[in-house]
Amino acid sequence: MEADIAANYETEYERGADKLSASLSEQIERGRSVKAVDYLKALARIPVVIKLNNIALLVVVLIGAGMTAYEYIESLRKEDE
Repeated sequence: MEADIAANYETEYERGADKLSASLSEQIERGRSVKAVDYLKALARIPVVIKLNNIALLVVVLIGAGMTAYEYIESLRKEDE
């Protein structure tokens, strides 16, 4: 989570870390020290259901997956003709 905070507040931190609260600056500094491999391992352990906890987002993702599948099937049909 602190790696995400560091990424999201990168511009503000670079422009003036002294303007941020001590707590936020410390979180950003810890987040900047997280190795990419460790971050990706942590992300991989998060269940998909938790990643998509917003029902509206889940619906959009499912619609997108359906449209992608439809387009793929249509492209296969056109190749057969």
